[in-house]
Amino acid sequence: MKLHEEVTKCASCLSQSLMLIHDFGYSPLAGYFPKPGEVSEENRIPMQLKKCSNCELVQISPSVDDELLFKDYRYLSRFAMNSHFEELANWLLEKFGSNNLQVLEIGSNDGTLLDKLKSGGMQVVGVDPAENVASYAASRGHQIYCEYFSDDFVKESKIENSFDLIISCNSFAHISEIRKVSKGVSLALKDDGFFVVEVQAWPELVRVGAFDFVYHEHRYYYDLHSISNLLSQFGLFLIYAEIVKSHGNSYRLIFQKNSARKSSSEVLTSEESLTYEQIKIGISYFLNTIATTKQKLIALSSEHKRIVAFGASGRGNMILAQFSTTSEILTVFDESPERIGREMAFTGIPVRDFRELNEFEYDACLILAWNHAEEIIKKWPHQGKLLIVPFPQMFEKMT
Repeated sequence: MKLHEEVTKCASCLSQSLMLIHDFGYSPLAGYFPKPGEVSEENRIPMQLKKCSNCELVQISPSVDDELLFKDYRYLSRFAMNSHFEELANWLLEKFGSNNLQVLEIGSNDGTLLDKLKSGGMQVVGVDPAENVASYAASRGHQIYCEYFSDDFVKESKIENSFDLIISCNSFAHISEIRKVSKGVSLALKDDGFFVVEVQAWPELVRVGAFDFVYHEHRYYYDLHSISNLLSQFGLFLIYAEIVKSHGNSYRLIFQKNSARKSSSEVLTSEESLTYEQIKIGISYFLNTIATTKQKLIALSSEHKRIVAFGASGRGNMILAQFSTTSEILTVFDESPERIGREMAFTGIPVRDFRELNEFEYDACLILAWNHAEEIIKKWPHQGKLLIVPFPQMFEKMT
């Protein structure tokens, strides 16, 4: 099996006109949390960011095999996304009503969103290829297909024209064959059905400098034009767009199948395409913020301060990968049982249960899951500790 392959054509429009934006060199797979003593170099892979000159889709090269990325997936929605999914479920119920709607979620993970939609009266089905997380959803009584979603899956499962609403929340950037997935959405929707997508907003990522969100699992980075260009090829037309706060600002989009309105010109013209220069400025800001954060850790370490971190996340792996060394950080605390007892990628830093923090002597904590910093700071259990939040601009807060 070939673990990764260079991207030479656009996954959306099939153009071979790809421009290199930035070469990050060898980077760990963001979802890689090895057990102690079981580190494998196959999980450290070159990573380049490219942009299609034709349809403007930004994508990662090389493309990594799905099995390596997602069959053993260490992310559980209920720990990081519970409050967001509560808000999203309420929004969906208000927007579409329940009325016994037939709903399918692509990338349903542990079923957190399915739980909330089902309790609101919707008839829900989930699709997720990761066996370890799909089992959580199945154990709570949901119908789960442990498969990769595609047009072939829709046909083989005989679910054409079955759903009023299909949802993809933070999964549409992960999918390798986005044309087959887009076609599958169109096939599975009823004639007047809706496709709701939440996905990282590329212009917001650049504006904030959140390039720790750039990694192999996130294959694609969409603006309104590139995602509309993709889905309109399969009869799905953008009718609504807004920015929500999750993951450092994401799109919440509604596409309608065979919409008589087609794409709203007001929605699309509300956003200008980023220039190459603007993207390079965002990358420079990211690298400078990494350097500033690293200098702070070195300064604390030179004062014999004990430093820990919080958030065994994909973003955490990418931030640590940018540091020349990570010897200043003693351990990383997290709440997810899927990561506790493991290590951060290629650092040897152990991941401990957050409940053990009370027994650990430390002076400062680096918040790796910085996009949840507000909630983390509110619940921090100790007074007189220094919390360091690296992004969107490095700042410190004493508890």
